[in-house]
Amino acid sequence: MLTWQKGQLVLSEIKSRYGVSVNGVRAQGGTVVQERDFFSVACFSFYYKEGCLYTSGSEKIQVRGLRETVERKPSTVFVYPKFQRNTRICYKVEQTEIEIRPPAALPVLQKKGMVFTILPALVMLAMTIILRGVIGGGGMFVVYSAVSMGMGILMTVAAKVQDSREYKQKLCQRQENYQDYLQEKQELIQASRVNELRVLRLTYIALEESLKDVEDFGRRLFEKSMEDPDFLEVYLGTGRVESVNQVKYDRQESADVQDALAALPERMAESYRFIEDAPVTVKLMDFCGVGVVGARRQLEALFQNMTLDLAIRHFYKDVKLVYILDREWAERFDWVRWLRNVENENLDVRNIICDEESRKLLLEYLYGILSEREQIFAGNKGGVFGEHYVVLVADSESVCRHPVSKYLECCRDYGFTFVFFEEYEEKIPRGCGQLIYLGEEGRGQVFEAKNKEKAVSFVWPRIRDSAAKRAARRLGAICVDEVTLEEQLTKSISMFELLGIISADDLDLGKRWGESKVYQDMTAPLGRKSGGESAVLDISDRIQGHGPHGLVAGTTGSGKSEVLQTYILSMATLFHPHDVSFVLIDFKGGG
Repeated sequence: MLTWQKGQLVLSEIKSRYGVSVNGVRAQGGTVVQERDFFSVACFSFYYKEGCLYTSGSEKIQVRGLRETVERKPSTVFVYPKFQRNTRICYKVEQTEIEIRPPAALPVLQKKGMVFTILPALVMLAMTIILRGVIGGGGMFVVYSAVSMGMGILMTVAAKVQDSREYKQKLCQRQENYQDYLQEKQELIQASRVNELRVLRLTYIALEESLKDVEDFGRRLFEKSMEDPDFLEVYLGTGRVESVNQVKYDRQESADVQDALAALPERMAESYRFIEDAPVTVKLMDFCGVGVVGARRQLEALFQNMTLDLAIRHFYKDVKLVYILDREWAERFDWVRWLRNVENENLDVRNIICDEESRKLLLEYLYGILSEREQIFAGNKGGVFGEHYVVLVADSESVCRHPVSKYLECCRDYGFTFVFFEEYEEKIPRGCGQLIYLGEEGRGQVFEAKNKEKAVSFVWPRIRDSAAKRAARRLGAICVDEVTLEEQLTKSISMFELLGIISADDLDLGKRWGESKVYQDMTAPLGRKSGGESAVLDISDRIQGHGPHGLVAGTTGSGKSEVLQTYILSMATLFHPHDVSFVLIDFKGGG
């Protein structure tokens, strides 16, 4: 029962089989619920904040007499934390050939000047006047000749003026027609660029949108798979990228400097060569290593962004993250340990190197994987590996001093990519095919090491530390059901679940011991098989038994100690100490 007493929320247990707990501790009597406390009743959990109770939606919870609001509507049918990878809807930029034809040929205008056109008529008129003046007589003939020749001159001048006027009209008409044509092409190019930008933003989701997907438990989590062309293509930010649909034009015909229209196709092609505010990415799959250079604060920001994008968009069984950090970096990014991508099931540790012990263990582990894959690659003359390792390094000296460094220039063939974060360019090891330079105000450049001239500038988003930690916590709790024989096995099971109880209070040892018959069988549960069936061990020497002797074998971290502990606890809950005794011998100590 929850009651409001003297300005405080008090939780009291009236009748409950399994009790009531506050922040994981069983409540005794009337317990005051403080701000931001969690409390649970049976299988229902609640969170108290600023006078409101928060809980996940359930048909079994009915609210009467209190105001109820939905804080966040689910964006999918999935109920956190159970998730199912679904069919990815891909977006593709349509390949459209946009070609601008050159303008029509210039109209022809006779280049002979006005003087040269009427000069013969003027000369003939002058000769007629002179000859008649010398010979004498024929005044009317002179007048007639002058009028005839004058009319010829006038007609010639009029025709010349008309030709010039028509030429100008043709020039204007040619310019208007070509401008209309270019306007149509411009609208087509703009529509193409808008669509291309839309597709790019849908394919390479902004990090802010990715964090929203985590918060809303969106369907696009873990959407990238190894078969996708954008697998391990990590979002960096937004910038000016070259369009895949470049405008084509005839360069030779457009080189006419006498024609102003001839230069327009080239100008238009250049003005639409790039797309502004488009997603900028780095393709980790294409390189053995990527080097990131910048000030410490900028390095930390991009380190955080790349980690989040990798963990949100890539399935934790396809992409394994390994962190090689110094002490300061490890403390700064302690939240990466919650990510499923850093889980190392073989060693039962997190793939985080931050001290001498973890450095020795994990670098040897990575070296072993690389050596094994090298042999597989050489034997098969190529190969595709089930897991791709992305190693984020903020302590490059640890790598360079270890034999694993010999793979830095060829590790891409073995399913590895190293990303180095350094404040000085000269500390970036060999083998990095792409470099990222980080500047002030959230700006940077990414380019291939072989050609810096094609550098792409970008602006990266600023993500708050609290948002990153919250996303990591939510991602760490997500479990994905996959229909495979391995996935049908329960990955982890508590001792309570194994014994079929909810709390220690349900463990009625008197009844269990009284009902056991050690002389008939010594069956004890060890775990779960596929389908939820119990896996049991019976060390009796009867025909159906497994005993009387046994051997538990396995590599380091495989779970030998856990099996023994589980078996001892199971036997202790089923058989009285007078029936079964344990003699524990630990030769190496610490078992």
